[in-house]
Amino acid sequence: MMRRLCTANPGRRWVAYMPLAALAVALVVAWPRGTPTIGQEIRVSPPRDTFLSGGARSEIILREMAETLKRIDGRLERFEQALRDADQRPADREPPPQGADQPKEEG
Repeated sequence: MMRRLCTANPGRRWVAYMPLAALAVALVVAWPRGTPTIGQEIRVSPPRDTFLSGGARSEIILREMAETLKRIDGRLERFEQALRDADQRPADREPPPQGADQPKEEG
């Protein structure tokens, strides 16, 4: 077919090459480039905690529980120390009289 087009009209040989030229332009335009476009952008999502194995989930939960128990232990220790200090005070000590903490009026 190309030969027939080229020999029929020797002055219009370029017409026979138009489909090839159009194909070449289309390939150049559609060829992927080095940088991804918006549609080609690769997104890496972080691994979900729901897909962790049972041991991995348990480790996280146990660490949180240990931290909470340490805080509770510290609070209990302070509370027990306050109770020990209160028990060491003399029990037979008389309470201060009413108004003893107020300054005396001179006058």
